[in-house]
Amino acid sequence: MSQHDFDVANQGAPAFRADVNAALQALVSNSSGATAPASPQTHQFFLDTSGTPWILKIYDGADWIGLGTIDATTNAFVPYRSGVALGDAAIKTAGTATGNVPLLATIGDSKVGLPAKSSTFAIGPCCWVALSGATNLTGASAAKIGNLDSEQEDFAACWDSTNKRFQPQIAGYYVLTGAFSVSTSIADQARLFASIYQGGAEVSRGPLVATSGANNDYSAMVTTPPLEFNGSSDFAELYGYISAAGTYALNGNAHLTYLGAHRVG
Repeated sequence: MSQHDFDVANQGAPAFRADVNAALQALVSNSSGATAPASPQTHQFFLDTSGTPWILKIYDGADWIGLGTIDATTNAFVPYRSGVALGDAAIKTAGTATGNVPLLATIGDSKVGLPAKSSTFAIGPCCWVALSGATNLTGASAAKIGNLDSEQEDFAACWDSTNKRFQPQIAGYYVLTGAFSVSTSIADQARLFASIYQGGAEVSRGPLVATSGANNDYSAMVTTPPLEFNGSSDFAELYGYISAAGTYALNGNAHLTYLGAHRVG
């Protein structure tokens, strides 16, 4: 225990030196001890060593506020949030009592900004679904790309696999990104674009892609602004448009024809 009231009284030289040294020792040790300093100053730190792990606290003028725990055996510091230790939720997918991972999730040995797979999730990616098999897009009108069936990721059951659409079960704002790629030849000077429809109405259209010579492997993509979903009945779908009449096969590849979504608010 090393504590001091930080009030050096008028006294003789030897006593004065001892008093100053005691104050400095209390300062560098964060006033550590099993009990709190008797006369704390606002903004003063106190390392509570009454239990294991130790608790670092700060005095706000009325109470001691916990900042985090220090484990002298493992040499680990775990921060507090609203007076509660974050525990392994600070770095792992274990999450908090509500299932949300505040900042980071663990994939293997790498820590990345992804939510843990659970019934609830925080801000971040929520689904990524691609085309795995053969499907066609009919030209001359906008048509739903309805055979997206390869769920690369689906956090919190955001993807309706029956109707092939994004339908999140948590209310909030989401940004969607979609694309399609054509594997059969398209006529020269045709136009194509990708769109996102929400509730059956177009809400975002990607850049217009112009063909130059009859060719295949043309692609179009679209990204929406933040869209609000009610967490129950609201849904969104990927559409494609090719101006030239005909039937066009789409590339069944996770990097070429897909729909993904991120929750942003």
